[in-house]
Amino acid sequence: MDHKNLAIPETGETRIHTAIITRDTPPTCNFTITEQAMTAREAAEAVPKALGHFRYPPRPHWIKAKHWTLVQAAWLAVGIDPIFAARDLMHRGALDALRPLIAVIQEELASLTAPTGTPQDYLAAYRALELPLTAFTREAQAISLPVVEAPAPRQATAPEKRTAQRRATLTRILDALGELDPTLNTEAMPGRMVDFLTLCQAVDKHLFTIQSDAFDKARKGLCRFAPGARETTYYWEKLSAVRAKLG
Repeated sequence: MDHKNLAIPETGETRIHTAIITRDTPPTCNFTITEQAMTAREAAEAVPKALGHFRYPPRPHWIKAKHWTLVQAAWLAVGIDPIFAARDLMHRGALDALRPLIAVIQEELASLTAPTGTPQDYLAAYRALELPLTAFTREAQAISLPVVEAPAPRQATAPEKRTAQRRATLTRILDALGELDPTLNTEAMPGRMVDFLTLCQAVDKHLFTIQSDAFDKARKGLCRFAPGARETTYYWEKLSAVRAKLG
């Protein structure tokens, strides 16, 4: 079944006879029949009230079953075991009152699924019809949906860690220069890149004793230099003040 293209069909209104139940001592049931239009979602929401204090929780084997029929899926959608529903003769009146509601759910499921399908097929149809979750359908979805483990985060390599350290230090140096010279434009740095590298080496010779291409990679996105710029003493003149700010 193609779950990607699953969509709720435009079925229009379905007219049914909904049983409104009043009870004395079970299994005595008196029914007042009203006629109204109802969607599968509305029918599913009406089931608990119609069912009253009767409970027919589906047995665990339904979750592990390879296939469900359309009728079984309609009963399971509202948290009722189809076998119990078929065999409970003592409370037949209560179950008969539910059948119009189950018929609405079955009709809309039929427009989305084959007469027989896997639990995953029908669970996908439940979601498409926005049926309210029951304890059974919640458990079935948790078991049936594949568990996708998040991939372990990739560990940074030694060169990547070193580049990250350089960039962090470069950011601090640029901040210090900006405090010393409010007119500094990091998009058009004074002088040549090698002049700035000389300053950085004086601040941390172990971190910045590198080739100019490695320094160029580290400063990408942090600052720019004009092509053909001339040598400058700008950075050397500010070395002492930058060291003092960096501590």
